Amino acid sequence: HVIARGNHGQSLFDSDDDCAEFLSRLEAVAKKCGLLIHCWCFMGNHVHMLIEVSSVPIWDAMHRLLQPYARWMNVKRGTDGHLFQGPCMSLLCDTDRYFLELVRYIHLNMVKDGLVAHPDLWKHSSHHQYMGRVSGIAYTGRVLEALGGLEGYKAFIAEGLLAVQEKRNFLEEWRRQEAALGSKIGLAAVVEGEAAARGVSVSQIQSGSKAAAISEARHAAIRAAARRGYRFREIAAFLGCSGAAVTKAARKWKLSGEKVAEVKW
Repeated sequence: HVIARGNHGQSLFDSDDDCAEFLSRLEAVAKKCGLLIHCWCFMGNHVHMLIEVSSVPIWDAMHRLLQPYARWMNVKRGTDGHLFQGPCMSLLCDTDRYFLELVRYIHLNMVKDGLVAHPDLWKHSSHHQYMGRVSGIAYTGRVLEALGGLEGYKAFIAEGLLAVQEKRNFLEEWRRQEAALGSKIGLAAVVEGEAAARGVSVSQIQSGSKAAAISEARHAAIRAAARRGYRFREIAAFLGCSGAAVTKAARKWKLSGEKVAEVKW
């Protein structure tokens, strides 16, 4: 599972044509490096790709993709400097169940982020290829075979959509109750609420796992705790992570434009 993010949260694409350019370059690199692209999704300031490698290491293949695209985009924009936030993140997928969950996670990423209500409404993902509407670079065979074909895939996505909505409803209700209390709730309750809203446990957040869903929940818990005025050292101690990890998550939050209320060490 490869994730590449824009430096300081900047957009990687200015238009549909830019997305098409990135996709064309991904296809060329996949052919040259012997990659299987199982699915992909291009968001505004980051991209998700589920890639099966052969003899060429993933870091090498991604270097061939990201560096030339960054140069091309800098020329197009008339800018210089880093387009991407350092090396891309790659997480090993080593089980069939995790593989299927990643496909669903990637194809529902835009829904989870609240950008659209359904993946059908997002142009830039391989979901449309899975639905049989377009041809493309994704190898759909493994997923469709595992799920029993197109109808199985539709049901799998529908199940995920329902889970996303249930989590969103839970989080909204939890935050309404907190607002009604009119006071700062305990750190454990903050983390528990963010974990439950994302379908993971507190122990998973504290485990240090780098799985996408768990890492996202951990960052959300850090942001929620910082927003409520907890010190970084308190957050780090409770989550069992480093102070650097807490600082990094909070910095991303501040860069997104949301205001931090007196965050302290």
